[in-house]
Amino acid sequence: MTCIDLPYDVVYCTSQDDDYPVYHLSEVADAKEAEHKGWQSARFGKIPQTLVLRFHGNVWLQQIRILSHETKISSKVEIRVFQLKKDMLDSPPSFRGARFTKLGAVEFNTNEQSNYRSKERKTVHLKTEAYFLKLLFDKPYTNSYNTGQQVGVYLIECSGYIVNSVGEHVDRALTSSLALPPRHEGHDAYPNGGANTRPLSPFSSAAPPMVEQGFPRPTSEVPNLQSVSPPPLPGDGFNSYRSLRILDFEEFFIRRAEELISLKEQALQVRDMALARVCRDKLNQLNGFSKDIYRLEQEKVQSIIREDFDEAKQARDSMNAIIDKAIKEAQIPDPTHMDAGDVRGAAAPPHAPSSEEEPAPPSDWLAVRAGKGSEDAAKDKEKEHSADSTAKEVDRSDTIDVVHEDGQLIQLSELSEVHCFIGELILQQSGESAEELFAPTVSYDTTLLYTCIGPAATACLFSKKFRLREFALLEIKNELSNSLRDSCASVEDCVLRFLDLNSYGLQDTFPNVFVAACAFVQAVLDDPCDCLAAVLAPAVALIPRLMTRACDAQTRVREEAFYTLNRYVQTPSVQPATLLNAVIADPVDKDRRKLPNTHARAQTVRLSFLQLIVDEDRLSLTAATSEKILNGLLIPGANNANGEVRDLSSTLLCNLVQKGLITLKERHFTKINNSILREAVKNSSANTKGM
Repeated sequence: MTCIDLPYDVVYCTSQDDDYPVYHLSEVADAKEAEHKGWQSARFGKIPQTLVLRFHGNVWLQQIRILSHETKISSKVEIRVFQLKKDMLDSPPSFRGARFTKLGAVEFNTNEQSNYRSKERKTVHLKTEAYFLKLLFDKPYTNSYNTGQQVGVYLIECSGYIVNSVGEHVDRALTSSLALPPRHEGHDAYPNGGANTRPLSPFSSAAPPMVEQGFPRPTSEVPNLQSVSPPPLPGDGFNSYRSLRILDFEEFFIRRAEELISLKEQALQVRDMALARVCRDKLNQLNGFSKDIYRLEQEKVQSIIREDFDEAKQARDSMNAIIDKAIKEAQIPDPTHMDAGDVRGAAAPPHAPSSEEEPAPPSDWLAVRAGKGSEDAAKDKEKEHSADSTAKEVDRSDTIDVVHEDGQLIQLSELSEVHCFIGELILQQSGESAEELFAPTVSYDTTLLYTCIGPAATACLFSKKFRLREFALLEIKNELSNSLRDSCASVEDCVLRFLDLNSYGLQDTFPNVFVAACAFVQAVLDDPCDCLAAVLAPAVALIPRLMTRACDAQTRVREEAFYTLNRYVQTPSVQPATLLNAVIADPVDKDRRKLPNTHARAQTVRLSFLQLIVDEDRLSLTAATSEKILNGLLIPGANNANGEVRDLSSTLLCNLVQKGLITLKERHFTKINNSILREAVKNSSANTKGM
């Protein structure tokens, strides 16, 4: 059968730029490619950016052609499909309830070779039936033109032939030929928009998060400030009068709201309702602060227009005071140092028990431990949590996790004395029961751990409960010079290798577990049992992992990772060449994929790590390594679009030249694009030669 261009509607998009809405993808299908405006995501939108395309029925999908933007290029796009079964043709489901099948992913080029002038068309050859087509665009490549980290697509074309037609659809199409209404007038343009959006600045144009899939979220919890619009201003608009503090607060607002939402979701997964309440209250507090700040900013602008500068100054000072208060009070709560009674007293809802009462454990846990059926557990849970529908939904999910633990229940009494002692110590400190210890699947990764630290501690390291993972690492660290002293080298070796596993140890998503992993690494570097030489190889293998986590979005993770890197620099057993190789190596993400040299956070970490090495007088360069440092790090850093990276790189470059560690030649100077930085480096080089 002949393939044709298949018409489609877009029924969902994560976010869109006001000037490049999603309906542009199909609005001018007959126009020339040069006339396509295309779709672009909102500035600093959540990753991945998702589009859901709906065909007019089941189609045989032969090809997908995606024409990317010149500079706003996604690193890759993942493709998923859903096809209607025969019994669904009369009443097709919504895309929200569809179970998509993942087909794979294709990558885009960075477009550096064309100096960001050309568009890239990707043609994906498929042989599948589809009703919905979901495209998940991964993080965009970083370059000086894409300052808002946006994803841009000019055109999406699908080829194939129609198998079955559907007369009536469920989801509203966003690709009407009529202009869509502004997003702040209603939520219809973003069905289920909260599932894939990031916390927004109060001044962002993107739609606010609303409802997470499967987890209803109160609208008051998530920042939503679209109800207030900026005043009409002369000249070039609102941005002409905005304070620099507002720009700083926007970055803080986005980062802190994302951290709090992430921590709250993780707390809900492990049923730490006290911590979840604290995060919720801090989000609401941050939302209130941002509304006040936005209001005062508008008052200041109106005062400037009226030329009432005293009133404008008063509004500005009040706004700055609220910003300082918001930054001070919206700190990330530390679950390690929070007592459950203190948390309830600070942020308990009216129906919560008082701080003197001992809270009853969740009834579904009791049902599982007592061997009750799932129906009894559900009834008990409804009685216990009837006042909190959100917690009820999460508890139901967590019950499944507990019931489906792998392996057999571990009996501590059957273990050796040392292994039993370690297991009991972890359970005592974490507050968990021995009935939660199930033996993980035996594999290459668990065999050494079983032998060295025992089945109980191994089960804790692989547990789905973050408290068990956290305290397992802490207690093993504490016992290195005590009960585990005789086998210290073997224990350190197997645990260090465990820390390098994907999704565990240094890659754990929960900050407390990551901090505990860093504490273990620091203890190994302190060498309490004089066995560092035997475990040096797995220890230094963790440096790339730490450099990746030093780029993390959460401040606590970044600081702990960088402190641990500093401990490596201060450890004499770690050779300078090893440290230098970590700096020279290409930056990678958590999946060990190469990052571009323009990635600001990764470059900042590499430069700061190099600065630590220089400060500790542990830098020893040969001619070859000097060239690698210059061409792979310092000169690209001096040309980086990020101001912090440029300043750090130029300062470090001048410092190395003045110390005589690096000698620059004319070919190096010509590679520095910024004339001011180039002259500063030349002057440093000239002064060094004249001394």
